[in-house]
Amino acid sequence: MDPRAYVAAGAAEARRLAPIGAIESDFVLRAKRGFGVPPGAGTAFLVSPCYALTNYHVVFGNHPLNLDPMADYDVSVRFALAAADAPLRVAGRVRHAGGLGGALPDLALVRLDDCPGRRLGWYELAAPRADPRGPVDLAGYARDRGMRQLSRQRACRIVAAAGTATAGAGWLLHDCASREGTSGAPLLDPAAPGAPLVVAINAGELAPVRDILPGFTAAHANIAIPSAALGALPAMLAAIRRDRAGQANPLAR
Repeated sequence: MDPRAYVAAGAAEARRLAPIGAIESDFVLRAKRGFGVPPGAGTAFLVSPCYALTNYHVVFGNHPLNLDPMADYDVSVRFALAAADAPLRVAGRVRHAGGLGGALPDLALVRLDDCPGRRLGWYELAAPRADPRGPVDLAGYARDRGMRQLSRQRACRIVAAAGTATAGAGWLLHDCASREGTSGAPLLDPAAPGAPLVVAINAGELAPVRDILPGFTAAHANIAIPSAALGALPAMLAAIRRDRAGQANPLAR
């Protein structure tokens, strides 16, 4: 049985999940290649009034690249739950990027036009945890569910911190039903008061299979990046903090 459920724009939890959008890149890289969903399609979520966070590989593919610091890497983000009558589509540009291969976290920060977080709110990022294991909720946009509607799974779990050749130290293993397209989706602490708290950012599957598996196995684990990994990207973290300064988060009310 598929544990994921669609979330309608008028649902009780829609307000809490409104900062999660489907992201796609509006640029072409000659060497850009990917897996599952074509590079440039995935999930992003608001972390401040004007910035959204996603995976590096969502916007740039799964091969390391030498990015042009002067180039505009344009994207668009579609927030399906922004309003009951219609989604909100916002243009933006990648402003800070991590990397692949373990040297830098697989993360990218996007600056969005019109700062939709001022209306939708944004998510808090969890501090480092001695034991990252525990229950989480995963919400994102999956290719096998059309990439148009947000899907949510409650009460899945972060099972372990990774330390294998396939998923190196610093990654988290979880048993949420992560499918292509949910890269960049937030794993939320279901018990956190106030604004939703992101424990980790989903990043993919170790050994993708077609069907939803009935239980966790290390060989087919899904992987995530702890939110605390942003500490390795000080410019990215500083941009988020500057954008939040003096701003009230609508989700914290």
